[in-house]
Amino acid sequence: MAETMRKLFARRERGDFVAVCCAVPVSAHLAVLEAECGYFRTMAATLVGDVARTTCVLHWSPDAFERVLGCVYALGLPALGMRETLEVLALAVFLDCGVAERAATERIDATIAPECALQCWHEARAAGAIEASRVATRCVGRGLALVSRTPAFLALSLADLTLLLSADELAVRSECAVVSALGAWCEANGALCAPLDGVVRYPWRELPEREPPGVRGIVALPWGSARPVLLDEAFEFSPLVSLDSPRGAGGVCHFAGATYAVGGTNRICAAERHLGGRWTSYDYALSRGEVACALLGATMFVAGGALGLCPCRDVDVYDLARGLKGKVHMRAPRRMCCVAGTDGALLVAGGIGAVGAALASAELYVPRLGWRDAPAMHCARAAAACAALGADVYVAGGLGAAHAQVDTAEYYDAARGAWVALPPMPCPRSHCGGAAMAGAFYVLGGLEDGVPATTYLRLEGGRWSVHAAPPLGECAACSAT
Repeated sequence: MAETMRKLFARRERGDFVAVCCAVPVSAHLAVLEAECGYFRTMAATLVGDVARTTCVLHWSPDAFERVLGCVYALGLPALGMRETLEVLALAVFLDCGVAERAATERIDATIAPECALQCWHEARAAGAIEASRVATRCVGRGLALVSRTPAFLALSLADLTLLLSADELAVRSECAVVSALGAWCEANGALCAPLDGVVRYPWRELPEREPPGVRGIVALPWGSARPVLLDEAFEFSPLVSLDSPRGAGGVCHFAGATYAVGGTNRICAAERHLGGRWTSYDYALSRGEVACALLGATMFVAGGALGLCPCRDVDVYDLARGLKGKVHMRAPRRMCCVAGTDGALLVAGGIGAVGAALASAELYVPRLGWRDAPAMHCARAAAACAALGADVYVAGGLGAAHAQVDTAEYYDAARGAWVALPPMPCPRSHCGGAAMAGAFYVLGGLEDGVPATTYLRLEGGRWSVHAAPPLGECAACSAT
């Protein structure tokens, strides 16, 4: 049969049908076209008269029609550039020619490069070529890290972005790649977050109509442990329900009665939410350790951290009330930094920088306005306790300029835009968690001379007090009130 079709194609100059393509006549056999193309079957069934049955006008290039004929007459599709292949694909869809559409799709699948995949995805969708758009989507997924940096990706509409990233064919190994692409688009388009619906599963998006009572007090999350600890309002310690897996050097936040644990050095760790006495996992794994976590209204920021041994500039953004996700980037890379919300802005201070030394510098992120410099702290510090007390941000302890533990403390006065020194802590301490409760600043856990501390510290009225506590070791903490 194939040989017969080839012979027919070779003799098509004596065919009984002429297609006029951009004023160029192309001869073929109507019976063959009717057998393979729905367009010509419909034409033959509805049009009457010899002229109508032997001639038609197509507003397509004669080269594209010749190539479709090559597929129809079982000659296949020769090696073509992406532009010519997409033209054949669009004409094949228009003519309802399955054999030519399959041949063009196979050619795209064999030759497409990631930098061309997005253009192919656009044009295949515009032409209605479903299988080709799936092929292009798979290619986008294979090279998502490259594609997400191209101007074509950053210029996608929000609807197209969501459609592309939510496609079942987006074959990426990790949702980190998807969220990184979302973050690149958000940053390029001046958006803080992008919709997660259909892109990444987000079971926290809708809170229950009647929330069960949450914990009240201070939640401490020991690094590397799956068992958070609560310091309640009666100043008693009690364990909470265990997380699904140890968090590593992660962070913790509290919003609307729920506690969120994020980040960590264990790459299988998902972010988790504690509500109603149980933890719920969220399947985007933030596999950065030594992160810092803070709230600004209903938005949770997970700042900095270590990718391997290097600090990073990434700040992951979770809108906990509306189920949105995005990413922004700090001006300087930092790990083990201090982060807190202050007077409508996010303050990031200190941490370990790119050269491995503790930083004193600080920066502020104002939603819709971006980043700007903030006054530097009096003391360079990393792995310090940090918490917002009203509009002011308190920091204490940590590792100093020579990676030695420090006992200094200070707070950022939001009204004056300046750092104010506080009395030093009773002893140097690092890798501790900070939280505020009932108008006082608390320092929980941490290390003293390399040994887990067995006390927690409380700063109230400008005076420190020391209280007994279980040895939490390195930990993160947040207020749950």
